[in-house]
Amino acid sequence: MRRFWLAGPGARRDENLSVFRDIAQIHDEMSRLFDEFATGLFPASRPAEEVVAPRMDLYRKDGKIHLDMEIPGIDPKEVDLKVYPDRVVFKAERKEEKKEESERFFRIERSRGSFYREIPMPVEIDPEGAEAKIRNGLLTLVLPEKQSVDNGRKLEIKTEE
Repeated sequence: MRRFWLAGPGARRDENLSVFRDIAQIHDEMSRLFDEFATGLFPASRPAEEVVAPRMDLYRKDGKIHLDMEIPGIDPKEVDLKVYPDRVVFKAERKEEKKEESERFFRIERSRGSFYREIPMPVEIDPEGAEAKIRNGLLTLVLPEKQSVDNGRKLEIKTEE
């Protein structure tokens, strides 16, 4: 999978955070590659991330960062969503339905339980302008990029004699 930086020429990134973002991206890519390898060896197995964390897309559109996450079957009231300038934290729970004793299952594939996902942002965002909506099990976040104001100061050069 090819990765693209969302920060264009002239974009300012906090150098300390960019190192950690780079490491997180490498970690994600290694996990994905290992999951593909393991799934190829054992087709009946599913990658752990598929069970633990909902799938998502992260992209830029119209000058804003968009995050689309699949959360079918999760009550929006059970979602804890926090937006920070450098990341989005998603916590939710897909509760298990009560089963009657007369039910006899032949196969159980739907995942249940708690989900947690911390998604690093490729650029600094403005949490105050963030919006979230859900439709047909697709959670959509629109995250405006933080506008940096360059309040540079003119500095006079003093001559010493």
